[in-house]
Amino acid sequence: MSEAEKCEFATSHDKNGNDDMEVVTAVKKFVDKLSSDEKKLITTSSKVLQNLVCKFQQLQASKVNFQDRYRQGAEQEASDSDLTTSDLLSFLWNLSDRTVLVPWLLNTGLANIILACLKTLKLSSKTAESIINIIQNISRHDEGVDELNKFDGLRILKDIERDNTEELDDSNNLLISMTIVNLSTVEQIRSDNKRKNRIINQLLQVTIDAAKSEYYRNKTGLHVSEALVVFTKLFLDDRSLEYVLNHAETDPQLTVSTTIALFVDLLFEFRDAFAVEDRLKQVTCTALLNILWSISFQDQYKSRLKQNNVLLKTIRSLAMDNSEKMIDRKISRSMESMASAANGILYNLNLTSDANKSTISDTLTVSNMENGKPMIMISYAHGNNQFCDKILAELEKYQHLFGIWIDRDHCSSSEALWEKIARGIGQAKLVVSLLSQDYFNSRSCRKEVHFAIRRNKPIIPIYIGEPGDCDWLDIHIADLKYVRFKSNTTELDPAKLQELLKTIEATIKETQGQSLQPQQAEQHSIPVQSRKETERIQSTTFDVKKAPEEWTRDDIQKWFHSHNAPDALVKLFDFQSVAEMNQYALKLKADSKNEFLKYGQRYAKDQNGIELEEYIFDRFKNALLNLPGRPTETANLSMSSSSKTSPPKSNTCIIV
Repeated sequence: MSEAEKCEFATSHDKNGNDDMEVVTAVKKFVDKLSSDEKKLITTSSKVLQNLVCKFQQLQASKVNFQDRYRQGAEQEASDSDLTTSDLLSFLWNLSDRTVLVPWLLNTGLANIILACLKTLKLSSKTAESIINIIQNISRHDEGVDELNKFDGLRILKDIERDNTEELDDSNNLLISMTIVNLSTVEQIRSDNKRKNRIINQLLQVTIDAAKSEYYRNKTGLHVSEALVVFTKLFLDDRSLEYVLNHAETDPQLTVSTTIALFVDLLFEFRDAFAVEDRLKQVTCTALLNILWSISFQDQYKSRLKQNNVLLKTIRSLAMDNSEKMIDRKISRSMESMASAANGILYNLNLTSDANKSTISDTLTVSNMENGKPMIMISYAHGNNQFCDKILAELEKYQHLFGIWIDRDHCSSSEALWEKIARGIGQAKLVVSLLSQDYFNSRSCRKEVHFAIRRNKPIIPIYIGEPGDCDWLDIHIADLKYVRFKSNTTELDPAKLQELLKTIEATIKETQGQSLQPQQAEQHSIPVQSRKETERIQSTTFDVKKAPEEWTRDDIQKWFHSHNAPDALVKLFDFQSVAEMNQYALKLKADSKNEFLKYGQRYAKDQNGIELEEYIFDRFKNALLNLPGRPTETANLSMSSSSKTSPPKSNTCIIV
């Protein structure tokens, strides 16, 4: 938030407000006037602002040098310097709060300067408070994230937070924590479990306190939107979402139901945000929809959302609103637009029919659909455009064998465009997904995968380098044949390209029951897959007709895979036979909570501190309680009453 907003909030709660408020109000009005005419501001004031930033840098440098050679009368000179510095920082603080102006501020070199200054300051000082707020404001913009990280901002802030716990007050400590989340990748967030959980506790407490306030601000003046926007980043990681809903420590202590109700009730308060030109209300509404969208991806919470008819009516109304216009705010990478998020929720809750999703009559970007050739669809994240170009160029050499569907603008928020994508997936024989951290972090890409799964479309994962883990996708692609390319090469590895082509042919062959036959030059034909490779793909199929007493260890593993239980958990038990599984199932049925706690500790130790989530253990448990031949009354028991088990499938390469 801006200094003006913070002071205005404090003064409104303090009858003894001082004359400084007049100055702050004047600064706020000045900034509001500038941001309403961005083009004129950029063309006429860039040099002025750059001079101001340089002046601030010079003042800080002279102050440091002066302190090093302390003399008589230093107090007065330092005081004058501090006054000028405070004025400049006040201006920059308020200006940086207008997110649309952040790129312009970055062009002055501000990010590097304030990071360097922060390392030399006493953190309890007013100057440090101003700089911390400026850094946090900058980190809300994607370009600000890139610029701060270019100058090692993440490490600097982590070091400051670690080494100055006593000197940092609660407000500045929270701002630094929020900025650390903004500057971190999802993988970095989840790797520091202790820090992540502490930040989540703080943010949820801010949300609870602000929701009770008339102005939707906590006791320090932080608006609820600030915490909610950070939650949209955290919720890209399913484990963070699970912690918020089930384990977060707040006062009062919330349950799953009351936590979801907190977000839902706030949405009701801000659902008319786009009827007025209020940037805070618009950001808050958009963030809440993205949060509920993340929750709606989880099967165990869908029923809680679907039971709220007022919520569904509100989301339907927002999904149909075509007048969305964000005021003075750029949507961050972690958020989708209001309409996209609202429609995503409806889709996840099965409240929008597939027919309505794919009725658009626009011309599709399709190559060589004639002559009954099979079509493949390429799913990718916008951040991987260059890699996608290379893959597309190679696959287009085989247009005589298959057609290609791809939309280069698929990251747009247009729902009409989503309908095109849904139609493309529906017509495709298989989906090629280009997996990266950008892909994992995209709710739109997640939506595409879920649609493909619902349509029983085979998926071929292509890893771009080492993108890390992704719970929501890993449980679906654990058994699939994948291809991994290096991410830092200018040319694609020919051997990997051949591996990809073989995998495409084998997958299409499985869906069609016949080999692809080249229709053009022989040099472009896909090599016929070997018997060994075919058997390797078929080996992922679970034989439902095989008697349990005949199961091998391989069959046992496939059974757990059919219930989406991860290998890391199954390996802790090392079942040798179905008899052992049945014996443990009895113990599990008698005291599942104790078993979860016991093996949760072993799992964390085996996985370098990664916690075993309850819903993951539920999948493992349901696999045991649903063993063939067990009494039906034991089926589908779980710690969470809403947990559901999908029956095992037997289609090769089909994601279940």
